[in-house]
Amino acid sequence: MITPYDLTPVNGPQDGCIRDVGFQEIDIKTGELLFEWRWSVHWDITDVIMYPNGTQGSCSTPWDPFHINSVHKDDAGNYLVSSRHTSTVGYVDGRTGEFIWKLGGKENMFEDLSGGVATGISMQHHARFFEGNRSTITLFNNGVSLDGSKYRSKGLVVDLDFQAMTAKVRREYLSPHEKGSDSRGSMQVLANGHVLLGYGVNPGWSEFSKDGDILCDVHFGPGSRFGSEDVLSYRVLKREWVGRPKTRPSVVGKGGDIYVSWNGATEVAVWALGEEDVDISNYGSLASVPREGFETRIPVPSNLDMTPLRVFGLDGYGNVLGSAPVVRGFGAADQGVQIPMPMAN
Repeated sequence: MITPYDLTPVNGPQDGCIRDVGFQEIDIKTGELLFEWRWSVHWDITDVIMYPNGTQGSCSTPWDPFHINSVHKDDAGNYLVSSRHTSTVGYVDGRTGEFIWKLGGKENMFEDLSGGVATGISMQHHARFFEGNRSTITLFNNGVSLDGSKYRSKGLVVDLDFQAMTAKVRREYLSPHEKGSDSRGSMQVLANGHVLLGYGVNPGWSEFSKDGDILCDVHFGPGSRFGSEDVLSYRVLKREWVGRPKTRPSVVGKGGDIYVSWNGATEVAVWALGEEDVDISNYGSLASVPREGFETRIPVPSNLDMTPLRVFGLDGYGNVLGSAPVVRGFGAADQGVQIPMPMAN
């Protein structure tokens, strides 16, 4: 929302404009607005990290002082909000909209028991409560240094004591890349305790053990292009995924073997051979092999090398997931025949 604002306290124009940011909670079924919140109503505009430069602050090029990048509601009805341009994670009352506490930035309310690592967050992203516990949060700390010095992005698990008002880093997950992430990024704690960091403007991600050992480091763009923004992600998340394609399996008969693949099917555990006209629910396997990967080779028994056959994909419980078109002409003559992939009925 572009909002008129007197920016003289931050060396901007009196008749200036800002990009005011906030969030809304809406009942999806009814469309009812349940809660609305704006950062500018609850924050001193001078307590930001970067003042507007000479090209910012007019209503044609409004200034972006807050820049919210994540909101997480807890079971108490309050909100954990991350603001990149104030380097602050705040806990917002879901009734009044007032801050209950603020971590980091110029209005930090916590004593840091970790030598400045817990409260010295900078341009952070993806703040979340850890395992539903309001006294522990996770976040991706971009760690951007405004003076241009070298920095290293990291994931943080931070414990908060609301009685003593202290903050302490429980664990750090350090990016293996020498170049930090200027923007974007994410941290996800997986069900097995592993941690996944996405590096935003640097096109890659890493999975760590709970203790911080790197298990996997992936680039989906060249390291030479890190920071260029021609390849990037906002967040990287890992989830269980099941693919059920609308096409049928693709098969090739060649040299006494059948080769089968089914692009997108994640549940196939076994490929089995059945007769041409067999009922799919009672296919009577003539031969079967475990799925090997994207493409699986099925050696055809010699007594069947001239028999029209159908290939069935089975899950780990023996249920038929789908069948391929009939395969013919895969005998010893070694003539490969590509069978087309019609759409499933």
